[in-house]
Amino acid sequence: PESNRASRASSMTESDINGKINELESKKEKVAKERAERDEKALLSVLRSENSFSQGRPVAACTVFVVLLKWGSLSADRTSVFDKIIQTMGQVID
Repeated sequence: PESNRASRASSMTESDINGKINELESKKEKVAKERAERDEKALLSVLRSENSFSQGRPVAACTVFVVLLKWGSLSADRTSVFDKIIQTMGQVID
């Protein structure tokens, strides 16, 4: 099996290799986008939950802050995450 893999690799052209690289980069971007969407949904569900406060402490606000720090969103002027958070918080307040 190892010799077959080596012979396949040596028979690949530069175009084949570039195609594989592009395919892998595309998959990587898709996975990252799906993960970001899943994480945003989870974050917004925390904001919508009835348990946003615990023992008088703003658990949801702390969670949002920590997550935004982890994502690096606080270094950007404005992101879609902020828009979604603001919209969700407005809905919860109303």
